[in-house]
Amino acid sequence: MHMLIMYSAGTDLELRDWLRRASESAGTPLVVRAVPEAALIACSTDYELLRPVLLELKRWYPEGLAHVNILRREIQTTLVARLALLHAENL
Repeated sequence: MHMLIMYSAGTDLELRDWLRRASESAGTPLVVRAVPEAALIACSTDYELLRPVLLELKRWYPEGLAHVNILRREIQTTLVARLALLHAENL
């Protein structure tokens, strides 16, 4: 007989800390941050539906979602530097 374990955001030791970090990552696109936020308020049944998606998001973003913001800033800085260089070359 297979025993089904019902998780929630508070009892899921594999995802609990990651969920907190991911849901608090300001500046992360809302559609990406919404899944961890929904998991934090979901009942056990709904959490079970979200868990496979959460595990995949954790695989994609192991440190939470904060590095998405770091990457975005790096891209913006690079673009601004290139634009400034182009502008200077055209003067």
